[in-house]
Amino acid sequence: MSAVIMDGKKLAKQTKADIAARVKQSNKKLGLGTILVGTDPGSVAYVEGKHSDCAEVGINSIRVNLPVGASEQEIIKAVTDLNNNPECTGFIVQLPLPKTVDTEKSYWQLIQKKMLMA
Repeated sequence: MSAVIMDGKKLAKQTKADIAARVKQSNKKLGLGTILVGTDPGSVAYVEGKHSDCAEVGINSIRVNLPVGASEQEIIKAVTDLNNNPECTGFIVQLPLPKTVDTEKSYWQLIQKKMLMA
């Protein structure tokens, strides 16, 4: 079997066009929330990409940035706020979380209908 070389940029453009068309046809107003704790360069770039992608396809995005020293209680409050926000239909808590936060324990406490693990 020979390898297939794919044009990633072309595929991404086609995928975004398909998603944009589906969003436009939908009666639902979609909103993606992100919770970013700190300034990890990789995490910042990833989250920025999500907001950029949302803008391209017609999905509202809601950004929550917390300081690097955010407590578990502050993170839980941000999650609760997004869960209660009717404009937010799903959200991502970007990892890594601060070392002072038990990520596994927090995820089990925080999981609700809107949360996506990233």
